[in-house]
This record gives sequence, C-alpha cells and structure tokens, in this order.
Amino acid sequence: MARERLGAVIESEGNALPPYHNAMAFVGLGQHDDALAWRDRAADECDPWVSEVGVEPACAPLRDDARFRAVLRRLHLDS
Repeated sequence: MARERLGAVIESEGNALPPYHNAMAFVGLGQHDDALAWRDRAADECDPWVSEVGVEPACAPLRDDARFRAVLRRLHLDS
C-alpha cells in the first residue's frame, strides 16, 4: 500500500523534484517501467543529474533492459 501511495504522490507532484530523482524513487519501488519513463524525461529535459545514470548503483536492476541501454547511448554514456 505504501508503494502505491508513494507512486501516486510522485505522479501527482512530479514537477516538485528533478525527473532523475523521480526515476530513482520508482527504481526503489521496483516499478521499472515508470523509472525508465522518468529517466527518459530526465534526458529530454537535460536534467543535470541524468549524467549519473551510467554509474548509479541503484540502477543495477535496469542495466539489462534495452530501454536503459538506449538512454545510455543517447547520452553518450555507453562506454
């Protein structure tokens, strides 16, 4: 129940935090589709935190996802 409420708060108050931070919250909630959507938004909006995506340990659950790798390529972080 707490996860759903937190997810709802992030969705309703999404502009209160940088998109990257919202993405990280969704990673923590295990909601990877939402995390990746916010990660894309962070890239679209040039959120300065998005440069951390390639090294952020919390992103480990997303590393095998093709959408995650596509964001890395798009940001030229796929070394």
